[in-house]
Amino acid sequence: MFSGTQHPSVSPDAIPCVMRRTVVLRHIQEGLPDHFDWLIDQPERDEEHRLITFKCDQLPIQAQCLIATKSPDHRAIYLNFEGDIGQGRGQVVRVLQGYVQAFSMTHDTLRCDIDWYGNGRVSYQGRYINPHWLITITP
Repeated sequence: MFSGTQHPSVSPDAIPCVMRRTVVLRHIQEGLPDHFDWLIDQPERDEEHRLITFKCDQLPIQAQCLIATKSPDHRAIYLNFEGDIGQGRGQVVRVLQGYVQAFSMTHDTLRCDIDWYGNGRVSYQGRYINPHWLITITP
């Protein structure tokens, strides 16, 4: 199904079981504007629905406020995947990665602190305002 490659940035053996990873993938699809998929690991979930996913028009470190749309949860493979997704769905390229230091999410609120590699720690507070999430970003 995938014709891309997996690029482990850190050996899985070096990551504590409770550590939540996060990545941002640039999603490129012919005929559609590029967007970013922000994936937040939920290690307690099964592999098929492990990554909470937000679709964003901006990188989640480039603005003070971010408008995002919740996408269906993604498979864990996307934490390390780059390349062609297959079935005409385009390709993804990892542009950010880091570790989640604190996380909580309800049906209408989001709070998390993330250490982004090379970009420092960033705090996020979000509120669901149908049909989008409005997320405030504090460096």
